[in-house]
Amino acid sequence: MFSEYKRLLKFVKPHIGILWLAISAMFVCSLMSSISIGLIIPVVDKIIAGKQIALSGSVRIPTFLNNAINKLNSIDSLVLLKWLIIIGIFLFLIKQLFEYLRSYFMNVLGYRFLKDIMDEVYGKILNLSLDFFHKNPTGTLTSKIL
Repeated sequence: MFSEYKRLLKFVKPHIGILWLAISAMFVCSLMSSISIGLIIPVVDKIIAGKQIALSGSVRIPTFLNNAINKLNSIDSLVLLKWLIIIGIFLFLIKQLFEYLRSYFMNVLGYRFLKDIMDEVYGKILNLSLDFFHKNPTGTLTSKIL
């Protein structure tokens, strides 16, 4: 079972750079999604509930994050809402850009992968003897290739 996958991996190796670009775009897209979800906390705590943004007491957070929360608590609710909307739109646009890049790189990788496989199959068929083509009907060969 794994031997088939190993045979197919040789077609991916020449395009490993494109694969890493697609994986990197997936990672950035996932990161933007999680950051977007993280914007909900200030909206609910500060803007809707009117409370200060706070994490549970047992959670230890880095100093820079604690400073950021204190700074967010000192900002007026309407100003915070305006900035969160701007940041949310910006994150959405970046996420969509990287989603497009992921889709583009995966499609390029798929087409190149398929082209390399087809080139090998057709190259093998072209190197067969004429006797092989006399023994096997054209329709049978075409159906086996497709």
